[in-house]
Amino acid sequence: MVDQTGQIYTIEGVSAAIIMLVTVYIILNTTTLYTPADTHVTDMQIQQLGTDALAMMDTANQINSTGVGVYQQKESDLETYLMTQNRSGFNTTFGKYLNTQYPLDSRQFQWNATVYYYNSTKGINSYPFAQSNQSTGREHYVSVTRWVHLVHPPPPIPTPMIDDRDQVVLLEVLLWRD
Repeated sequence: MVDQTGQIYTIEGVSAAIIMLVTVYIILNTTTLYTPADTHVTDMQIQQLGTDALAMMDTANQINSTGVGVYQQKESDLETYLMTQNRSGFNTTFGKYLNTQYPLDSRQFQWNATVYYYNSTKGINSYPFAQSNQSTGREHYVSVTRWVHLVHPPPPIPTPMIDDRDQVVLLEVLLWRD
């Protein structure tokens, strides 16, 4: 014979099962949260690598002594490449710094560099400086910039583009991986 005690045990069992299912659902949803910050870690690493490569290129190799206690810093490789329009030298050095071969990673970094400058008659302008490979437009770019101080650019820089005076130009490099 079934009495009220059996009905209470059944109701208690069903409610316990529902509480356990809700608890499992909440636990699984809290452990599988999507965190957008994790998706940008690779971009930040590539950006830091590009920034470090440009900083190494913009560091002078040596300092000249012009007298007792007077030192004059020589131009960095980056300044030399920009003032002489040496695109192949830039590509070689920048590629050497970026594309260190790892045994398990055969992908290479590619880049597209643009110089932004101020011209007293035309204002702020830009010109493409160097590129490692032609981009298709579907790549995921990471932008790296560096301000470079040019001291009296010599004649190889086209006079209508950059004024013949000391100035700072912005080098923007777009990086991506093959």
